[in-house]
Amino acid sequence: MAICLLNAQIEQNRSVSVLVESSCGRDAGIIARSMLEKHALLVWASVDPDLRGTRWRAVAFVADWRLMRSKEGSSEPIDPRIRAHTMVGIEEFGYLFYRPEIAAALEANPDIDVWSFGDPFVRRWTDVQPKTMIDELDSRLYELYDRSSWWVHGNVRGLARGVTFSGSDFTYGSNDIVMVHGALAMACQSLHQTLRIYLDHFGILQVDALDEFEMMRWEYSLANGFDVTDEESTDK
Repeated sequence: MAICLLNAQIEQNRSVSVLVESSCGRDAGIIARSMLEKHALLVWASVDPDLRGTRWRAVAFVADWRLMRSKEGSSEPIDPRIRAHTMVGIEEFGYLFYRPEIAAALEANPDIDVWSFGDPFVRRWTDVQPKTMIDELDSRLYELYDRSSWWVHGNVRGLARGVTFSGSDFTYGSNDIVMVHGALAMACQSLHQTLRIYLDHFGILQVDALDEFEMMRWEYSLANGFDVTDEESTDK
């Protein structure tokens, strides 16, 4: 999962760079917001790898089981090796994802047939929302995450940031220097921390260079007038 997520972060970081260079800072913030969610998920799972990390990884078996169930319903063929591998995973980790009422029923009667409930698994492997993970991670990053939602959801405050008045006339600009720096801050922080966890876990190299990179990134943002606490900032 970590390898897949790292590659996703690298790809989205490229997208952020392209949008920033094209003066589309607000849209860059949307992608950086997605990067921040992935980063927060990885950090959150790494805090308790035995439980959170295992659940994050093992939920793939539940997804594959549901896919097999769907194919069976439409009489599609299923590779016996995939079926066997999936069911081994379900037997080992399925209990981690039982719906609360099924877990309670099993506690009262361990011999109960969980398959009699149809799909016995929860829909989400964790009930913790991304915004909660991000707020626990760094309140400054949560400010960026929250501000980017104004544009994502068509919030009046987000849309109005592109408006510049001149007398009775107004113009609408596609770029927003505050959101540009916000997007770069979220993207760089997300990629930096994803790399840190990845490299530290696999013992590939020392992370001192990443610390230096992070300090340079924050200094750049501050030097260019970016302040996540400045809600009244306007386009420059």
